[in-house]
Amino acid sequence: MMDTVTLQSMLSQMGATQQIKTVVFIPGQIINGKILKLFPERMAEVQIGSQKLIAQLEAPLSTNERYWLQVQPGDGNKIQLKVMAAAEDTRQSEGLGKILRGLSVPVTKENLELIRYFVKEKLPVSKETLPVASNLLRSANSKSEGLEAVKMILTRALPLTPATFSALYTFNKESSLIQLMIQLHGGLTDLPPTETIMKSKALLEELLPLKKGTEAGSPPPVDLDSNPLSPAKIKKFLSTLGMSYERQLFSEADTRPAGEQRSITEGLKPQLLRLMHEQPPQAVKDAAEQIVNKITGFQLLSQESGPVQQLVMQLPIIIGGKMNEITMQWSGKKAPDGKIDAGYCRILFYLKLGHLKETVIDVQIQNRVMSIGVINEQPALSDHCSQLLPELKSKLSEIGYLLSSLSLKAPEENPAGGGGKMLADLYGKKEYTGVDIKI
Repeated sequence: MMDTVTLQSMLSQMGATQQIKTVVFIPGQIINGKILKLFPERMAEVQIGSQKLIAQLEAPLSTNERYWLQVQPGDGNKIQLKVMAAAEDTRQSEGLGKILRGLSVPVTKENLELIRYFVKEKLPVSKETLPVASNLLRSANSKSEGLEAVKMILTRALPLTPATFSALYTFNKESSLIQLMIQLHGGLTDLPPTETIMKSKALLEELLPLKKGTEAGSPPPVDLDSNPLSPAKIKKFLSTLGMSYERQLFSEADTRPAGEQRSITEGLKPQLLRLMHEQPPQAVKDAAEQIVNKITGFQLLSQESGPVQQLVMQLPIIIGGKMNEITMQWSGKKAPDGKIDAGYCRILFYLKLGHLKETVIDVQIQNRVMSIGVINEQPALSDHCSQLLPELKSKLSEIGYLLSSLSLKAPEENPAGGGGKMLADLYGKKEYTGVDIKI
């Protein structure tokens, strides 16, 4: 079980969210950089990720080339970088071994595999990070999903701890939040009705579009009239889930109107934490722990930086009379009144459908002018979209939006990927090829 107290404290300090930070340079750290311009006295403009900076190099380098550079102790006025290896050299084990030796890390098969992943993903490397990451990966059943969790942690400047790793590793696993909630609901139905079990089951039924009176062992029937995708229902879903649990727990007061307040102990997350401590059957305990980790993963990936917000969440949705789920990533700014500005934002939706399979819908809105990108590997989708385009444009116009374009794109080739890879890629910048339908 994760260190709940430590994680609660961390989330409260972050306001239950985490801002993506700019690169922090620590002496001894190795980073991947591209030399953009050279100046006298071995000064250079270096690009590291999306950040550009002026640094002093210990050796002359070539422009437009990538290198692995080690941050050196400086006088505080300027960043000093030492060349460890050219990016081209790290395609071979010899170049990777050079980086490990520069960090005073043993050149073992395990460390070579790990540094190869860090190099491939252009992640910052330090002699402290590698052994911690290696230990965390030993606790993961899936190495690829474990590496994705490490990548999420480092790219978002989160602490590389067992609690954070556990949350984001669970987030990456194929089992979805909705599937886990349905599984737990079935498990609780079989147990004697204690107070905690009854409250947990009632919250699950409130969160999921389930018909009441589900019998043990039977598939949960869905309520076709309950589809929580309106803004009000999404807000209630997040509150009931316990997305702001740590923030409310450590805050001095709940400033919401009395009618909107909900006890911090009434959400699903705190109820499941209580359930886990009551030692239920192992299958129920495992499902509850995975749901808690899933919720924590969404909290860590949902960020707030001043007026800019990002929200990551999975929601139940009814498609074809059956319960499915939709993963949503919303990014945008708050309006002056503190509410979401629906005129300027970007929303990414991920669905896994029976016939269309994995589908990502990328919605970008500027001044209520909308462009939509659909990422899917089904070639016949183009004809269907063309037929539905006039109706889509008309429906959006009725609610005050102008559709400017609809792009149909194929996902990247990824032989080493597998199910859910598009979901993992949803949080990074990826290039796609396809055709545009202009309005």
